[in-house]
Amino acid sequence: MIRSFALARRRRSALSAAAAVLALLLTSCSGATVEPAESFGSFGEVQAEAEGQTVDLWMYGGDEQGNAYVDEVLAPAAKEQGVTLRRLRTQ
Repeated sequence: MIRSFALARRRRSALSAAAAVLALLLTSCSGATVEPAESFGSFGEVQAEAEGQTVDLWMYGGDEQGNAYVDEVLAPAAKEQGVTLRRLRTQ
């Protein structure tokens, strides 16, 4: 009798844990859908809309090589496309 009670209690505990994990998995997979703010027909439309805009790039400021890449490669490339890329440091 004691063995069957202990076995039943373990089964209930295992089933409860499995149900909790299943519920967590099912709810985490049902994310809300987000509609795009704008839709563009071509990349040219994207470029026209981006002209004159400023992009703030928040990044870790302690990596000198990464900072140099953004400042010397990415920012000038963005400027050629008419976009200002502004690197902002986080700590």
